[in-house]
Amino acid sequence: MFADIANMFLFGGHKRIAPHELEDMQAISMYKFDGRLHSQERDVCKVWRRGGVAISMLGMENQTGIDNDMVLRVIGYDGAAYRAQAGSPGERYPVITIVLYFGDSHWTGPRTLLERLNIPDDALRPLVSDYRINVCEVAWLKDAQLRMLDSDFRLIAECSVNRREGRDYEPSEDREIIHAGETLELMSLVTGDENFRNMRSSISKGEKISMYNIFAKRDAEAEARGIAMGEARGEARGEAR
Repeated sequence: MFADIANMFLFGGHKRIAPHELEDMQAISMYKFDGRLHSQERDVCKVWRRGGVAISMLGMENQTGIDNDMVLRVIGYDGAAYRAQAGSPGERYPVITIVLYFGDSHWTGPRTLLERLNIPDDALRPLVSDYRINVCEVAWLKDAQLRMLDSDFRLIAECSVNRREGRDYEPSEDREIIHAGETLELMSLVTGDENFRNMRSSISKGEKISMYNIFAKRDAEAEARGIAMGEARGEARGEAR
């Protein structure tokens, strides 16, 4: 899923990054402030290697709302990665962060450091090094862009687009989900529906499922809970009499 997202948003759908070329990296970094150590954690972080050579470090952050300080946060993440390179005898490679924004409205927050800073003296502006973040508005993807996605992320993106357009999402019955755990976690984040996250424990290892099955299962479980709650209220009213 990670490679699919990166290829789509960074390279216009061209398959530049192969999944086997990505290695997990530690998502937590430390920084010192006010005399104390603090930690900061990325959502996902991987290094892209080809032929044993590090091409880039890639990070992804999931956002359901607009964060005006997102550019400051990304600088912190990327700066920590560069600082780690400076303190080691190893390779030097670029750090790229993608902000996956699932909101229904366009991102209106700052995309560059200069947009976020208050610089009252114009003479200072040329002296400030700018920094830009890569914000990807998932709910505003076009059909051609959705077709570029081959992984489970396409289902999540389609759901986001349909929700933003005010339409019910009707997933295909025959499109199998490969990485159910990750997909359900993201679906829970995108929709705000904890039922998707809770469903992870009910899926057996190796079980073949589709987004259609997941939606049907979620609706059935929600209906069952509603019936149980109704029966419980009825019993409570009967006892009260």
